[in-house]
Amino acid sequence: MDNYNNIESLPLGAKSHPANTLYRALGTALCYALFGLGAPVVSIILPLISIMPVSPSQKKQWTRAIISKSCMFYLNTMKALSLLTYSIKPTATIAPKGKIIIANHPSLLDAFFILGMCNNLCCITKSTLWKNPFTALIVRMADYIPNNCEDFIQQAQKRLNNGENILIFPEGTRNYYDDQLDFKRGAANLAILTESDIVPILIKCTPRAMQKGEKFYSIPAIAPLFSFDVLKTIETKKHIKMDSPKTLQYRQLTRYLIDLYRPHLTKTELLKSSDAA
Repeated sequence: MDNYNNIESLPLGAKSHPANTLYRALGTALCYALFGLGAPVVSIILPLISIMPVSPSQKKQWTRAIISKSCMFYLNTMKALSLLTYSIKPTATIAPKGKIIIANHPSLLDAFFILGMCNNLCCITKSTLWKNPFTALIVRMADYIPNNCEDFIQQAQKRLNNGENILIFPEGTRNYYDDQLDFKRGAANLAILTESDIVPILIKCTPRAMQKGEKFYSIPAIAPLFSFDVLKTIETKKHIKMDSPKTLQYRQLTRYLIDLYRPHLTKTELLKSSDAA
């Protein structure tokens, strides 16, 4: 079964036995611990790269490749433990260069998947990661951009001009339900000010898991299925009025992005997908 959209309608055999629920709760706790250990391990490896006699750009590429491979190792470990499954369509890395990548944000693992799908990815990170002793070296060597950077647009423009993709979640944080889509204007602002096109990624997690404010032991009835669909690239200039004030352009593009995502995530659409499956 490829889609779990209505848990109550599943046959009894598809619902989790208490022992299975306990196993997955313990497995999830183990994976949280594995994640906690992962950053220090990577922080040990990166100093070795930093002293190697290669160019800074090569060091950055290696660092991002390590991050990408580490994310997929973590996710595949969870898959091997039957804690989740996933489907990526098309089954390839993200090919475009110099684009802004956006995605809806239902789960804690969304960024892990996208980092695994794209090697040449620059992330907008929380400023606290630059102060954490276990993550500071990682974000610096990966040449990420802190979200409180004073010259944020200039830094982003530099990365895009170099052919790097920039990941940003328009909602800013995980949502509480699929079609909430409380998009802020940050992604639209960035796309318009840098004159960059947008690659939208549609994420579905059914049943929803690892949501905002949810405890690690809050396990859904069955292992969640994560589905990732890379949608058609958006040519930013086609969806704004170029002679309008910038503030209006931001609103126009943000509204377009919301309208693009909502039909894929409404309950009506999910029910149709369930019937098709």
